Amino acid sequence: MTSFRFEDQNLILSEQDAKVFFETLANPPKPNDAMIKAFNKYYQIKDQIMIADASNSALKGREAKKKKLPRKAKAKEKQASQFKTCKFLDSEQKIEKGRVELTLPIRTVSEANCFQPWRTKHKRHNAQKKNVFYAMLNIKHLIQLPCKIHYIRYAPTELDTFENLPMSFKYINDQVCAEITGDHKPGRADGNKNIILSCSQVKSKQYGIKIIITF
Repeated sequence: MTSFRFEDQNLILSEQDAKVFFETLANPPKPNDAMIKAFNKYYQIKDQIMIADASNSALKGREAKKKKLPRKAKAKEKQASQFKTCKFLDSEQKIEKGRVELTLPIRTVSEANCFQPWRTKHKRHNAQKKNVFYAMLNIKHLIQLPCKIHYIRYAPTELDTFENLPMSFKYINDQVCAEITGDHKPGRADGNKNIILSCSQVKSKQYGIKIIITF
């Protein structure tokens, strides 16, 4: 085998092939009609071949970008797919003397250990408050102070009872207390001494919450 460099390329040829190669370089064949025709055809379609190669490489690049999604895009896609497959409890109201029970299709998460973007969290908090606002619109005038509010969380996975479970109801509780007391200033309604709060959780295939208010 013979190794040599030709036009910035390393070529490895057998002795016979190298001999033929160098003889061809020294004594190139005379161009005939078929060779001239082939060269002319090549130069005619050369630009088309280059454009086709460039478009194919660009297409491969776009496909590779689609396959390699950034971490944030993957997380959003995963969250969206999980949310689509979620099953929720049906909305329900039960009104008795001295007792109001609301079932709402709200998915609660651990707000203490939630590291989502602030826009995502803000959107969820507003949706929870809006849900509570409309649910209590026609019953808040029935509730009298002092009262007890008990929250029940329904979800496939349970939260830490001491810290994460109460925190999952934070924005829901803010809105409930604001509707009962009529004080909508942040951080004041849920600190009312006439309201006693408690919470628990039930493992369920469906997401949702239950609010039990006794007075």
